[in-house]
Amino acid sequence: MDDDAMHELLDFFKALIDPDRLAIAGRLAGPGKTIEWLAAETDLSRADVQRHLDRLVEAGLVRADRNVFALDRDAIHGLARKVLSGKLTTAPPSTPAEKVLADYSRPDGTLKEIPVQLKKKLVIYEQF
Repeated sequence: MDDDAMHELLDFFKALIDPDRLAIAGRLAGPGKTIEWLAAETDLSRADVQRHLDRLVEAGLVRADRNVFALDRDAIHGLARKVLSGKLTTAPPSTPAEKVLADYSRPDGTLKEIPVQLKKKLVIYEQF
């Protein structure tokens, strides 16, 4: 995953880590809503709702059309495609057991083959 995608993903999670912001985003999954409606639904002040909406808009998760706010599904799907299309990088095995597991396991976690050496078999048996 490149640095841009990593930063976008980080911004996405930072924007949604606040429980109130997450509740607002959840309510915006359907038709667009006004600040007043969101304030009444979430028991937050209008100012708090505005602050949370500003953060969601800044993160590219919500779009505003006059006083109506809605999730920007296209932007969210675009981020998902961008992040998920990149190759995931993993750290190299740091222990002998991790090396055995990496050598004898597929990326999806299934077993490729059973090793011949007893020591390696024991590592595999412990994992599976």
